[in-house]
Amino acid sequence: MAILDFLTARIRYSQVLPYVEDLERKHGRLRILDAGGGDGFLHEVLKNRGHEVVVLDISDRGEVRADLNKPLPFKDKSFDVVVSPAVVEHLNNWETALEEFKRVGKAVILTTPTPLAKPVLELLAKFNLVNRDHIEDHKHYLTDEEIRNHGYQTRSFLFGLNRHAVYGIELRDELSPWFHIFIVVMLVVLFPKLPPDDLLRHLSAYRYDYDYSKMFLYSYIPSFDFYYPFDVVAGLLHQLIGDYAYIPFQVLAVILYGLATVLLLEKTRNNLKTLVVAFVLYLLADRVLLGRPAVFASGLFLLAYALRDRGRLSWHLPIAVLLPLVYYLFFIYVIPLIAFRRLRIIYVCSLLLGLFFWINLGELDYVRLIFHILTAKANRLIAVAEGQTFAAGLLSVLVLSAVPLLFFWKKDIRTVLTSVYFLASNQIRYVEVVVPLWSSLFRSLKVEGIPWKLSVPLLLFFLSPYAVVSQPEAVSFDRPVKVAFSNMPEMYRSVYFSKANIQVIPSMEVGWMPKEVQLFLKDLTKGKLDCSEVKSSGLITLLKIPLLGSSRPALSLREWKGG
Repeated sequence: MAILDFLTARIRYSQVLPYVEDLERKHGRLRILDAGGGDGFLHEVLKNRGHEVVVLDISDRGEVRADLNKPLPFKDKSFDVVVSPAVVEHLNNWETALEEFKRVGKAVILTTPTPLAKPVLELLAKFNLVNRDHIEDHKHYLTDEEIRNHGYQTRSFLFGLNRHAVYGIELRDELSPWFHIFIVVMLVVLFPKLPPDDLLRHLSAYRYDYDYSKMFLYSYIPSFDFYYPFDVVAGLLHQLIGDYAYIPFQVLAVILYGLATVLLLEKTRNNLKTLVVAFVLYLLADRVLLGRPAVFASGLFLLAYALRDRGRLSWHLPIAVLLPLVYYLFFIYVIPLIAFRRLRIIYVCSLLLGLFFWINLGELDYVRLIFHILTAKANRLIAVAEGQTFAAGLLSVLVLSAVPLLFFWKKDIRTVLTSVYFLASNQIRYVEVVVPLWSSLFRSLKVEGIPWKLSVPLLLFFLSPYAVVSQPEAVSFDRPVKVAFSNMPEMYRSVYFSKANIQVIPSMEVGWMPKEVQLFLKDLTKGKLDCSEVKSSGLITLLKIPLLGSSRPALSLREWKGG
């Protein structure tokens, strides 16, 4: 599956499901024909909603094998609804299919690309962003007139590149959360935003042989790379893509949080779901775009939590495997999942295998690492962003997302208790878990429709954090040096863009440095450091502020380059 196939499939399905939900409310359990759905996963979604689903496909992947170019082997009106997303464009005899769908189904819902989409899809296929074989198999791009001539109503979506058509059911005009996620992904790609910290370090780790003690000076860094699986993947991407290797991580994080929030809002009307998804991605923009291991661990937890009561247990297998590999503190996220009886066995195994992996990799150093993490805060003489409390950090974000909690907390006590579990740490790093959990309670809000005049301006506003290019300047070095920085973002940019392997302070965890080094950095950030100290330490100091109280001007980058 190409990188955009999953996302475009979700967008198409989001056009189909609202109609199915309307029929659910009227008729309850439905008998559904998924025509041509052998390659997709819509039938799994529909089955999980309790419907009887018959999958028809020309391959053996369907329950019924038949050619949609010919009359279908079913009696008249034998299905409550026929669904067929992205199928009719692959048929030579598409007119027969449109008529047969009407014959065997009391209602029909289908999607198909417009003629406008042809050059766009062919271009995307050329770069393997969508499945090339799938696009080359398109026989005909149907026009609105051709579809309407068979008694269907149509409406376009995705900037007119696609359309849905219905028969026997009222045409709806709703927003798609997946369309909003698609726009966010495009903005992330088109408007690069350099992450301020950790991801740049992970992308550079392979140049230091996955040994952070070679990157950080005067630090109690463990002897093993406790981000090793993530760093290996990051290093491979950096070698393949170059300086923009951070973008795929940001794209994956947006899709992961978007998918998890959509699933958390199951059975919510599309207009409200779209606004809530956009709201969550807006509030968490700064966190999601960090693209670091903890962000992915939080996203995987949210995905597992959203699937806790539905779907096959096998859906949890990749999550149970990935969680320990992505983040060495994985057990923080696995423990609340063990509380659910249905998931207990799979996540107990995840916990045990994860601990085995990390202890085998780091031996006793992994145990010492956990101890150092727990005690690092007490050893810090310098405040760090991740150490902030909720109140000191993103209080406004939590207040905004707490609106549904105030009104609907009784509707889902488990979600409230799970959010309390993460709130108990009082660390800002878990805001990316709490906000989606609280926002999921919006599903209890009964809203039939939201006016376009209100929703469109809000959606445009929610896109604003992603529509800005952020590429701060970085000081790079072409030979190995030791450098002390007054702030971490500037430090990580230099590590990332330098042609040589430089050694830096502060450490990735301030509390892991000796107190005298922390005091040195504290004076550095306040501008109270004398230049003689800088020279004697053998460090090159890059400051955004002058050194105050110095007998002569501080060592500048120009002076250093000059000798």
